[in-house]
Amino acid sequence: MRHLAFVILAASAAWGQQAISAKSGLVHYTDDDAALSGPGLENKNGTFWEVKPGQTLTTSTGHAEILLNPGVFLRLDQSSSFRMIDNSLTDSRIELLKGRAMVEAVELVKGNQVTIQVGKATFRPQKEGLYLVDADRQEVKVYEGTIEARLDGTTLELGRGKMATFGGLLVTGKFNRKDTDGLYGWSAKRSGEIAQTNLYVASSLGERRTKPLNTIGGMWTYYPSFGMFTYLPTYGRRIQNPFGWYYYSPYYIWTVYNRVYTPPASAYSAENAGWAGSRPSASAATYSAPAAVAASTGAVMRTQAPAAAPSSSAPSSGGRSR
Repeated sequence: MRHLAFVILAASAAWGQQAISAKSGLVHYTDDDAALSGPGLENKNGTFWEVKPGQTLTTSTGHAEILLNPGVFLRLDQSSSFRMIDNSLTDSRIELLKGRAMVEAVELVKGNQVTIQVGKATFRPQKEGLYLVDADRQEVKVYEGTIEARLDGTTLELGRGKMATFGGLLVTGKFNRKDTDGLYGWSAKRSGEIAQTNLYVASSLGERRTKPLNTIGGMWTYYPSFGMFTYLPTYGRRIQNPFGWYYYSPYYIWTVYNRVYTPPASAYSAENAGWAGSRPSASAATYSAPAAVAASTGAVMRTQAPAAAPSSSAPSSGGRSR
């Protein structure tokens, strides 16, 4: 079993914050059997496989979750497979060979791109969103966001609720976004667990008095306590993903926990805008728990129930087959 190299970025008393060093294609989670160009995956907590260029990942009766560019998840359905073409962390390229894959783009960091190839057709998400690519039916669906579809010199942009078939020609149409299935439900569950982990990580860094560095964001981050990765958005952002869950950057949390007042005459910007965070009441509360972040910003962890909500306990460990 291969261990990925990690880069230590920061540390707290409880855990070390770590990020994937250089490549996309980390097999983050499988819920049953999966094979990487032959051998079966037997992931253990904190140990992950990497799909390298030319290698193929195949599922049988279970699903698999793969981390691509920072902020982009590839979730493979049962009886599906893909081949890694390029595992660059800024320009991931995969070929879906059979079955279906759901792509969740929590954030598309500027300058990064992901390409999914099926035969001669290619698909490239343009915005944060949720996309389904089906190699067997030769169709792509956009639940949220915008995707660019190309085939034999024809280029189309598909928005929310739009779909296209690519059996020779690109033919567009509409579909009911409420028509979901097991892959959608499993993706929603995984998304909720990872977003929950994000809150722990962002809060651990954001509750400090020292303002988080602007380099802490736009990256995958490992949380040893749960044995899984999560995503930290770019500096100062709070993102609501397609399933309704929020992802917080450490700086966004910092503005809530450290309500420093600056004179009204100060320039208003992300870092110097009166109260750093929502203006507190005359008797401001003391914030000491992650849940206070959502409450104090008038937000909740999610605004809609996912198709398969995560349990109230700690998220399932990543990198562990069940």
